[in-house]
Amino acid sequence: MEDYQIYEEIGKGRYSIVYKARKKKTILYNAVKCVDKYHKAKVTNEVKILNMLDHPNVLKFDSWYETNNHYWIIIEFCSGGDLMNLLTQDQALPEDTVHLFSMDLVQGLQYIHSRGVIYCDLKPSNVLIDGCGVLKLSDFGLAQFIRDSELEKDTSSVGRPKRGSPCYMAPELFQGGWHSIYSDFWSLGCVLYELASGSPPFVGQTFELLVDAILNGTLKLT
Repeated sequence: MEDYQIYEEIGKGRYSIVYKARKKKTILYNAVKCVDKYHKAKVTNEVKILNMLDHPNVLKFDSWYETNNHYWIIIEFCSGGDLMNLLTQDQALPEDTVHLFSMDLVQGLQYIHSRGVIYCDLKPSNVLIDGCGVLKLSDFGLAQFIRDSELEKDTSSVGRPKRGSPCYMAPELFQGGWHSIYSDFWSLGCVLYELASGSPPFVGQTFELLVDAILNGTLKLT
């Protein structure tokens, strides 16, 4: 990592911290994702997936490094922040903006599905905005290949899903089902609803109430 000047923290996930960085002796800015070595399997999976993707609506991967205690993933820097920040500032977005954003998200999902990848964690905070207003799918830490998803099938009763953020997850994932391109598009619908209304379609004060709302199709009307 000696080749990079690390600046301020610009994001934080469940397993990682993201910093703004500049490659030394250049004016090229990147985002640098720092992950503890305990999560080696997640890092190697994410790097493997990112390295095979190349699309305008998917965050671009540059390289990765290993130090004594961390892995560092060098990725595209997006100056516009993420959709969650935009929602926090503006609440609901205009219909024409939602329409434009939906095209970016659909194109990004269709592309990664064509490459045999399921996203598994589409939500506003994982969608970045570049300096031109183009949306980019980011954070592939929970993504998996379609064939791997099919091996994950679990016939247990309703419980906490292994992957993703509950309020954006499809009903089948709480009923022993597994991730698929269809569950990705369910998540897309939830995100678009939130962009248009300012809040997710399904809410609950507890995990159990949230699952009940999703399974019964009880929308939070705004």
